[in-house]
Amino acid sequence: MDSTNNNAERTKTAIVVIHGMGNQYPMETITDFVDNLFKIEKKDDKDDNETKIYSASERITGSFDQRKLIILNNVQYDCYEYYWAHLIKEPSVSDTISWMYNLIWKKESSDRLRSYIPYLKVITLLLPVLFILVFYLYYLILLSTLYWLPIWLHVFVFLIPLVLYYGVRYLTRLLTQSFGDVIRYTVPHPSNLEGRQKIANNAVQFLTSLHDKDYSRIVIVGHSLGAIIAYEMLINTFGNMNNSFEKGKGLDNRDNIREQTKEESLKEMQDLGWNWKVTDFITCGSPLCHAEMILTKNKALFERKKELGEYPVNPPKRKGKDLFYLNNRTNKYVPTHDSVFRYVEWNNIHFKNDIIGGNLSPLFGPDIIDHKAIDPKKYKIILQSHTHYWNRTQEEESFKIIEKIIKK
Repeated sequence: MDSTNNNAERTKTAIVVIHGMGNQYPMETITDFVDNLFKIEKKDDKDDNETKIYSASERITGSFDQRKLIILNNVQYDCYEYYWAHLIKEPSVSDTISWMYNLIWKKESSDRLRSYIPYLKVITLLLPVLFILVFYLYYLILLSTLYWLPIWLHVFVFLIPLVLYYGVRYLTRLLTQSFGDVIRYTVPHPSNLEGRQKIANNAVQFLTSLHDKDYSRIVIVGHSLGAIIAYEMLINTFGNMNNSFEKGKGLDNRDNIREQTKEESLKEMQDLGWNWKVTDFITCGSPLCHAEMILTKNKALFERKKELGEYPVNPPKRKGKDLFYLNNRTNKYVPTHDSVFRYVEWNNIHFKNDIIGGNLSPLFGPDIIDHKAIDPKKYKIILQSHTHYWNRTQEEESFKIIEKIIKK
């Protein structure tokens, strides 16, 4: 997006960060994000340019656990966390294992996972066999040695299976806590719909409320599963708010939109009375790169939903005049519900060893800015870098990308 606007021209910018999967604490993600993005060393007590961070009541969700972090410098940034972890129930271990098994053995796999699938299939086949074999061998050894072992060693012999049992239980529990949210949110099973709808509805209410405040710009940042929730927050809110354009002056010449940049298009629409303020969408380690596996049953259905506009892409499927439709009741043109990325810039970031994330442009459109896969500076083991996208001291490259987009 063209960044000709000077920061000084902006009165207030809202930043909404949406946390990923796992048992997150309220404000845990946004506090870490703000500390990395805005905190600087104080050099002089009399330095008027020092960045100041304040915590204030959020006054949107009504939750006293949620706060608004305010940064005052040349520009005021109000930083919010859309917290959703309390709205979703953790699935059972069997549900988690069943979901992962079905995902691995699907006929179709995402480009990001394709090279790993054969190994994962081998593991799913060998693990049960290995588990049975270990216990069978242990049983044979136990029968052959128990009679000549001292009595006091019998305790340790029977403790070994107990330790193994609780070890496996701990690992499966950890697996459920890590991936359970993904199952509950992405699988449209009737038992999951209540929590999913609460998260989606609250997200739309949250973002709509921000548009009613005196912000000149809103930036949305989604991490991990939070990137999917952020995507749906964005497209659902846009779909609700496009009709508000009818209250404005109306659009006379729709041909202008074809040639304009995103920023120029949004400014023209705002000048005509539209209240849309989201300019940038940032996804970090986004599982949307596996969308055809986790959002729908197969790739054909995913492509069909994109054609119908249920999953808006960048650029929109429609072109020029087709980005609007005429409301016969008001005789005014209204932006189509799937044209959101005509006005919003989408940046995507992922680490090379973070297989949860990956490039999104092959699935969601060539205008997505897929930044080159980052080779992590410190966290080299597979998936180890997944929670360090804005760690300015250890993974500086990804942090700088986020900083440049937000502070432009």
